[in-house]
Amino acid sequence: MAIKKILWAVAFLLLLIILIGKPEEEKTEELPDGTYENVYLISLKEEQMKVVVGGREWELFCPLGENVEESNRIVDITAEKNQISGIVWKEGQVSDQVEAVDSTKGVIRLKKYGTLPVEETWKAYQVKEGEVETIKETGGLINWNEVDVIVIDGTVNAVIAKKEPEEKYIKVLIQGETGETHSSVRITASKEFQTVIETEDGRRETKTFPAGEELTIQEEKSGEITCETGKIRILSVKRAAGYPEYRGKLMIRKEEQGYVIVNELLLEEYLYSVVSSEMPSSYPENALNAQAVCARTYALYQRNRSYYSEFGANVDDSVNSQVYNNVAETKESQKAVKTTSEQYLEYENQPIPAYFYSTSCGYTSDASDVWIGEGENPPYLKGHFQGEEEKERDLSSEKAFLAFLSEEQNCFEKEENWFRWKAEFPLEELSARINERIEALRKESPTHYLLKNGKEYVRQEIPTMGMIKKMEVHERSTGGVIKELILEGENASVKVIGEYQIRKLFCLENGQFTLQDGSAVYSSMMPSGFFAMEMQGEGAETKVVFTGGGYGHGVGLSQNGAKAMAKLKYGYEDILNFYYPDVTLVYGY
Repeated sequence: MAIKKILWAVAFLLLLIILIGKPEEEKTEELPDGTYENVYLISLKEEQMKVVVGGREWELFCPLGENVEESNRIVDITAEKNQISGIVWKEGQVSDQVEAVDSTKGVIRLKKYGTLPVEETWKAYQVKEGEVETIKETGGLINWNEVDVIVIDGTVNAVIAKKEPEEKYIKVLIQGETGETHSSVRITASKEFQTVIETEDGRRETKTFPAGEELTIQEEKSGEITCETGKIRILSVKRAAGYPEYRGKLMIRKEEQGYVIVNELLLEEYLYSVVSSEMPSSYPENALNAQAVCARTYALYQRNRSYYSEFGANVDDSVNSQVYNNVAETKESQKAVKTTSEQYLEYENQPIPAYFYSTSCGYTSDASDVWIGEGENPPYLKGHFQGEEEKERDLSSEKAFLAFLSEEQNCFEKEENWFRWKAEFPLEELSARINERIEALRKESPTHYLLKNGKEYVRQEIPTMGMIKKMEVHERSTGGVIKELILEGENASVKVIGEYQIRKLFCLENGQFTLQDGSAVYSSMMPSGFFAMEMQGEGAETKVVFTGGGYGHGVGLSQNGAKAMAKLKYGYEDILNFYYPDVTLVYGY
């Protein structure tokens, strides 16, 4: 009987196989027909071509051309039915260094060949350990000391970076009084310093100056200033600590609008002055250590993108990147950087945008709740309660948010002055301010302002609103930050979208805020997007009362939260894990 059962089972399985049939073979994805310009040719061997198109590798049948192994070539190809029907070999390859990339003007500045236009379909590639990757953030090309550039008829078709980018240095744009440029540059140094100056007639002059001697660059074309054993002081720039001093070297270049100053220095030494400028050196050691790791991580993240590559810089020295050298480096900031040497936060093998701000209201925000429409919402930038107890609440309703503000909270920052604040402004004056700001801000961020047309809010020209009749929170995040606000005026109703845009609307010029200890401070924008508002009074006596908490955008690490946690004996790794969950602390870049 047992044998019969086995035979029946085998027969049943064979029948199933016949009925189901063979599994379908996976279809190989084909490259769509068309012509592709400036693609990277990996190899051409035995009529099989490997190329990088659209950020990925393809293998195509190619009956054209001779064998080419271990290629470092750029080609244009025409593909039909997943095979090559045409090849244009790009010649004109030279070795050089990219000094600047200006995507707006469509040009690249090379160290040897000067400024050249880029072809409309130009590409940038990195060859790393035999793998070829497309470089999407082309500003990051300034991080390589040497690249191959394909130049045809005076136009850049492609750039190939074959070595590792320079990891130890960073290039910082020094902002002028009114923008990125300076009308003239006046410097000195604490020790003997050297200059290499390029004059208008193309000559390069090398000179050495004694410590303390002042030098003005006013007519020269460009220059490089170094002080190997001391620091360079810029006398034509004023910061909070006076005339700032710089390690490394200063690279000065004359542009149409004035002189651009870029400070190139070791990344670790850059952080000495970032940590002291972003966090008081009197804060506990582990708060400073956490700040150092955040600052290093954010610097690495921004250096990869190099938003200031048009000026030959990775970052600038303002809040647009991180504040650098506004306050001179201290022994505490140096210690924090050295204690955490080369440590940074990584997610999916990439440095994270380690955002930080001053003070929370007791909750942080999801990144997508603050920067609406500007990318994904990663798990390490999720809003949560700021205390030792897990106390997750939904603060999206006005009732819940007001209750949270008024109740006693066991938050890390409950003793901080900015934890709770109030302000009140006359409606008439505030209406004038809002009308003024709407006009200015809609030009800067038109997609953040919608005009009511019937029942819908649509993107169109916003007229003067007149006296504000009503202000209403249309949407608040679960963490409490205002995402959308509706303003009803005499002439129009406007929906304002985004935390930063909303903060810039309110508050009189140099408006007064009362902190929770009763002290008064002044600001020209709302301290945070975590606030509620109420109209009180009638007629000309009407005023708007604001009740809020926190200072800053509310995403990532709260600096005063880190201070409070350090006082409670949390280590800096614990602080970082609390503010940036699901990331890895990496040792050595």
